[in-house]
Amino acid sequence: MRLLTIAVLTLFCLYNNYLEASEYHPDPYSVQRWEQGYRYPNAGWIVVHIEGEPYERGIQHGRLLAPEIARYTQALASFTDPKSPVKAWKTTRNLVKRFFLHGFNQEQLDEMKGIADGASAAGARFNRRPLDIIDIAALNLANELHTFDTAITATPSTLTTQHHLSTQFTALNSSSRKAFQGPVRCNAFAAVGPATKDGKIVFGHLTMFALYPANFYNVWLDIKPSKGHRFVMQTTPGNIQSGMDYSINDAGILMSETTVEQTGFNPKGIPLAARTREAEQYAETIEQAADILRKNNNGLSSTEWILADIHKNEIALLELGTHRSKLYRSSQKEWIAGAEGFYWSNNNTKDRDIRLETVPSAIARPSSIAAFRTDPRDAIWLRMYDQHKGQIDGEFAKKLLTTPEIVLSTSVDAKYTTSDLATRLQTWATYGPPLGVVRYPSTKEQQDFPAIKPLISNPWQILNSEPPAKNNPHKLAAVDLHNPNNSVMSSPVKNKVVSDTQPAWRGTLLPQSDADIWLTTAFANLERIVAYEKALQKQNKNQQLKPADRDLIINKLFYYRSMYELAARAGNDFPLNSTKINLRNAKWYDIVTGKGVLLLYALRSQLGNDEFDVLMDKFGTKNSLHEISATQFQNFLQSQTRKDLSEFFNLWLNNTDIPQIKMTNTDTENVLTAPPYTIFSFDAEIENTIIVFGTKDEELANREAANVLQQALKRRKHNIAPPIKADTELSENDIKSNHLILIGRPDSNLLINKLKNNFPINFGLRSFQARDKIYAHPESGIIFSFENPDNARFSIVVVSGLSALTTLNITQPFGEGTLPNARAVIIPFNREILGLSNYLNKL
Repeated sequence: MRLLTIAVLTLFCLYNNYLEASEYHPDPYSVQRWEQGYRYPNAGWIVVHIEGEPYERGIQHGRLLAPEIARYTQALASFTDPKSPVKAWKTTRNLVKRFFLHGFNQEQLDEMKGIADGASAAGARFNRRPLDIIDIAALNLANELHTFDTAITATPSTLTTQHHLSTQFTALNSSSRKAFQGPVRCNAFAAVGPATKDGKIVFGHLTMFALYPANFYNVWLDIKPSKGHRFVMQTTPGNIQSGMDYSINDAGILMSETTVEQTGFNPKGIPLAARTREAEQYAETIEQAADILRKNNNGLSSTEWILADIHKNEIALLELGTHRSKLYRSSQKEWIAGAEGFYWSNNNTKDRDIRLETVPSAIARPSSIAAFRTDPRDAIWLRMYDQHKGQIDGEFAKKLLTTPEIVLSTSVDAKYTTSDLATRLQTWATYGPPLGVVRYPSTKEQQDFPAIKPLISNPWQILNSEPPAKNNPHKLAAVDLHNPNNSVMSSPVKNKVVSDTQPAWRGTLLPQSDADIWLTTAFANLERIVAYEKALQKQNKNQQLKPADRDLIINKLFYYRSMYELAARAGNDFPLNSTKINLRNAKWYDIVTGKGVLLLYALRSQLGNDEFDVLMDKFGTKNSLHEISATQFQNFLQSQTRKDLSEFFNLWLNNTDIPQIKMTNTDTENVLTAPPYTIFSFDAEIENTIIVFGTKDEELANREAANVLQQALKRRKHNIAPPIKADTELSENDIKSNHLILIGRPDSNLLINKLKNNFPINFGLRSFQARDKIYAHPESGIIFSFENPDNARFSIVVVSGLSALTTLNITQPFGEGTLPNARAVIIPFNREILGLSNYLNKL
């Protein structure tokens, strides 16, 4: 007996060493390209590269991110007004045209036009129309638009035209605020010189926002423009600037910000989105970045910027109101609260003059804004600084950005970089709640936004701008990824439903003895399958089963094969002619029922489907509610077909196991000979089942999926909760004496990695192959079963999503038993769920 536990622990140590020494290389099947651009997933992020002239890099952006751009547009419209998203988006577009579009320069307009054209050409739509530059501009202005009504209130003089236009939008904005209850805030910091371990820069940021928009805050965009500097940034689909904000350019300028109390609106000013993009692409010094951000500010989404220059080893803090600003610089030793070498930002304005811009008039209603109010996070930042001054490094940044008092409940991500990493346009990042929890949507959010998804903490990963290896042109393309060349975007596909079936044959038989129970149960059970088969045939023009239809039939038959095998391998097998009812052991019925269906199915294959079905109806109608023996049934068939069936019945009735007979029908042979377990075989022996979550990678998601599955199984039928263990905790006896449900992929679960050569499918890093199809979308997953190689008495089930969130998402329907009872179930993104029980061997 192999000691898998020892092997697993050895693999764990080797894997950890490998992780520390290597960088991420995407699965080749997950890489998509359009001209010079490409995209691929990485630990919850979508890494995208575009380059060239403004319009052509926009086209690349739109083509590559078309599905996400379409969904993000719908999300923002719904977030603004869940009840009337189309009306809300129309109002948004009117505001964009009136007050904002003029503020973008020609290069930015060309790039946004390219994004709109590229996304539309790849099938992106809103309310069934192609997207245009106004839609893309609105995506870029989302942060500003959601502060529009607050800025109007803070504006000193009433601008009647803008007030008239904003009235409706203010009402819509209020509905989105009501839908989201929680702090909308960010945190940022920079350290240098006397504060850091090596004297160089350490720089970090985290975002906090409502869950639905935050579902789209995972784009890591690398832009290599024909003019200006190459830069990388966290952003959203369709955005030409960060919006979070967090960016690094190849001139060594780092930028991040947090929002502060809203100041007034300057309708003739340049949008923050346009100024941010200008600084990200063209700033070469802190002075230039600050000047660009200050110049002709429209005032919306008032911000406090943390800036850094890795070449000059300088950091700065820029407080930015509508008309006033304040720049603190490390080169001038302008420290706050005596924190030498350290600037931090957490949404409260430190400069009094800028705070005063948040009230429309000093002689109007009194305001307490003149006095600085310390936020609890200010104290946390300074306490952490005091404890680590002179020792701040990347590990400090990670610790700081995972400190509960800093990381509020609405946190979306965390990122940090250092001078050395930023030189290579790299950053450490985690997408999802940094504290290692799952953020589930509230009941209200689920009602308002049906497309909303949970946000799960992904592993920390280095994001970089290195191009992936070129795809092998001879490899298959993933079927679940949107092709940027396609002009039509696929919609979610529902599985085929057969609402009504006609009886394949009639009559209810009574068993003459215990040894005849198999006939009465199989006669009824197989009829349901054959009736379903005939109903599927009627749905097709040529009255023939499609490959997907055949899969549905095979799955139903395979259920009975699995029922029989599970009972037989538990030591309960007996010849059907020796059947005795046993009230002390329910396994006898599984033997009789499972093997009986297989017997009649094999017989139908030998006699021919049509002839068999006619004979079943004839026998059933003649003998309905009569006690019938298997011998009578055999004699009837022989008299009608003139065939000697004695050997066939002898093999099936007087022996244990499934007879090893050659069948001309491939499906029949496969059902009788393929590995027997389905994904639900363990369900009959839930008390002998262990759920095992992976710890190699995505440990949080795997553990949470295990917890969800455990509770779902307990609620569903048994009220028994299978134990949960980590892949490092399994003993040899656990492995060989239980059904195992393994959560994760080969790269994230030690036991799955150990057993991968036994799988009926092939796994890549972030892809899998079943039959002749490749699946590589992060929201695709698979659940499959196979024999435990250490003890074929038990099954092993693998639950694998191609991302942390998908592993969690597919666990719920699996635990509820709503998936097909097949050897393998593929849950592809936006496509029909597939249950496969035959032809699953590796290709």
